[in-house]
Amino acid sequence: MQPLTGASATVKIDGAITKHADLRRRETQNILQIKRHQKTCERIADRNHQQAHHAEAEAANFEQFQIDKRTLRARLVHKKGRQTANKDRQKKELRRAANQLMRASVEG
Repeated sequence: MQPLTGASATVKIDGAITKHADLRRRETQNILQIKRHQKTCERIADRNHQQAHHAEAEAANFEQFQIDKRTLRARLVHKKGRQTANKDRQKKELRRAANQLMRASVEG
């Protein structure tokens, strides 16, 4: 082997430096690509988690809505039943009062 001297030594050293810089640049690009990929995966996982949480909350809200709807219907049926019973009772009382008046006028 011949010792490196003069201009050829500079070229070979510059070539080694350039190769080393290229390797470092590629490593840096790979690291950055991996980091971007990890961040993308994290964002996707976060979005999936939020969607799952939203779906669970929506299901719970829908379930509560169904319960409220059934409860409201039951209350409404009960209320309408009481109103109908009150109207029937009032009609009966009115008929009874009318009958009493009719009897009183016939008897009197």
